Amino acid sequence: MNKSDKNQGSAGIRLAQELMVDIMGALIPGVLFLFSIVVSGVFPILTFYGLSFNLNQTSTKTTGLEFMQGWFWLVIFLTFLILAYTIGLIFYRSDIKIPDKKGLLKQRKEFINNFCKELKNENFENSNKKLFKYVLNKLIQEIKYLSEFPEDLCENKSKTLERFFGMNTKDFENLIEELKAISDSSSPFLSSELKWKNKILKILFPHSEQDIECSENTIIKEYTTIIEKKLKNFIKKNEKPTKNEKQELTKNEEQKLIKDKEQELIKDVIILYCILDMQCECACATANRCNFPYINYYKYLLKRNEIDLLSEVSWYLPNARSKNKINRYKIFIQTHQPKTYFIITKNESHIRMAASSWYVANTLLPYTIILTILFLTPLIVNLIFNKYNLSIFSEYSIYNSENASSLIAFLFPLFIFFLLIIMKKKIVTFIHYQRLREIYHTLIIYKECPKNNNK
Repeated sequence: MNKSDKNQGSAGIRLAQELMVDIMGALIPGVLFLFSIVVSGVFPILTFYGLSFNLNQTSTKTTGLEFMQGWFWLVIFLTFLILAYTIGLIFYRSDIKIPDKKGLLKQRKEFINNFCKELKNENFENSNKKLFKYVLNKLIQEIKYLSEFPEDLCENKSKTLERFFGMNTKDFENLIEELKAISDSSSPFLSSELKWKNKILKILFPHSEQDIECSENTIIKEYTTIIEKKLKNFIKKNEKPTKNEKQELTKNEEQKLIKDKEQELIKDVIILYCILDMQCECACATANRCNFPYINYYKYLLKRNEIDLLSEVSWYLPNARSKNKINRYKIFIQTHQPKTYFIITKNESHIRMAASSWYVANTLLPYTIILTILFLTPLIVNLIFNKYNLSIFSEYSIYNSENASSLIAFLFPLFIFFLLIIMKKKIVTFIHYQRLREIYHTLIIYKECPKNNNK
């Protein structure tokens, strides 16, 4: 095969890839939009004002326009197709960030709910010490995921950790030993909490001084509000007594204050664990940081022992996070490995279709609500005028066109409304995961792509 044949083959592959993205990203959401408009709006209007549902009647009338039927429906089909693609392109160009952030918040909500249920099922209410040790051990395990990986997976393990966290292997080992000692201690609350908490904050936010938009205090405050709401029976706010109150404190009240301080420390450990787990599982812990390709993606890779891919991750600094790096990788792959690029295109087309469909559902929901109320009104009026006699609904059948029209007109938009609600909720459950896969596929293909490709 000569060079021109290879170029033609590559051009054909690229055309197929672009068509896949365009069809799934633009055409399908456009068809969905028009289908929902027609079913929830046009059909009910035709049903309510023009169509007869009397099955006993047959029509033998001719209009003299039968010869137009073939090309007429062809024109309608082509118009529908062009309009669907045009409308779909509008949704196609919509920002994926919004459904992506919705998906992240949904995952965070599920994780925190499940974790809080786990704590409640363990029955720690009467033992702050057991609860503290339980959460602390989970935190230790998360830190181990980040630091305890085989040294043969990278050239220099200590330099790799220092690059991302500003802490070398020895720093991580000392921190883990310190936390284990606290967990094994009979008096864990007497430890110097400030030192080890600052070290964990260094892992969570290694470059927080450069992050003006979303500082560590903002994220911790956000999680504090959520955790305090979810664990009301476990955590209470530590209210400082006034001078007069201090003089009146009894011994029991002093013990209560000590217990409140213990609960504050427990709350802090829970918050630190939740933030770190979200960073490792979703590559970001809050919606403010949910910007593709995600600032904490290196933690996502570290937890999964994908150490060889870390050398390609250069957007871990707050001021360096950008899609440009990923786009450069994609362009390189498309140029040198067009056949392999199909894997990335396939995943991207699913993401585009999901995001566009989410925007379609989000746009049409108010429209379907208005139409449902509009076509429900005649049913309610009819019920009122019949003095709330529910037996009138037995007359709503397809053999009684007058009664059937208003009922069927109401059911069309109601059906589309529930369909859009389900679609909108389901899409956000997987769109963030799909974007994480997109980064992973891009990195691994770029890593395996021969850099010195002879054209």
